[in-house]
Amino acid sequence: MFAVEVYAAVRHFVFIEGNSRREAARVFGLSRETVSKMCRFSLPPGYTRTKPVKKPKLGLSRETVSKMCRFSLPPGYTRTKPVKKPKLGLSRETVSKMCRFSLPPGYTRTKPVKKPKLGVLLPVIDAILEADRTAPSKQRHSAKRIFERLRDEHGYAGGLTVVRDYVRVARGDCGRPSCRWLIRPVMRRSTLARRSA
Repeated sequence: MFAVEVYAAVRHFVFIEGNSRREAARVFGLSRETVSKMCRFSLPPGYTRTKPVKKPKLGLSRETVSKMCRFSLPPGYTRTKPVKKPKLGLSRETVSKMCRFSLPPGYTRTKPVKKPKLGVLLPVIDAILEADRTAPSKQRHSAKRIFERLRDEHGYAGGLTVVRDYVRVARGDCGRPSCRWLIRPVMRRSTLARRSA
């Protein structure tokens, strides 16, 4: 895509100065087709789609799924006989799941996440956090300090973020500035009065 200034310069070179389009292509280092398009349009036309983007699975509405779920076999037909059904572009298993659940069930873990490097040191972290509960606030361990102690004293070879994630869950508090977005903001009375009116 060329800037408007290039368009203006090419059009000025061809229409005002009276040079040929072939000469303009040579001077500006552009293709002859590009120069002819620049002469046809006063502004860059940009790209326009001829057809809307197809999103067959994302564009699937809840009404279509409910129609599919209500679809029943006509009398005399069995599951083995072919029956005309509306085409959705989905597998039978997906449609049957959609019929069973009103909302997508999401993914649920069947087993807890394995932590091969941190798993043996979880009791050590829990002991440090338990001792921190009775210590003054300035003497408590940060997640980075716990990581350093694990690395230096116990030979931990894992990463800092794994330790941070576990400490955040084990502490169970969100007093840190990075967790403030979880706390619901307090509205002023004037704002509440305006919303109720």
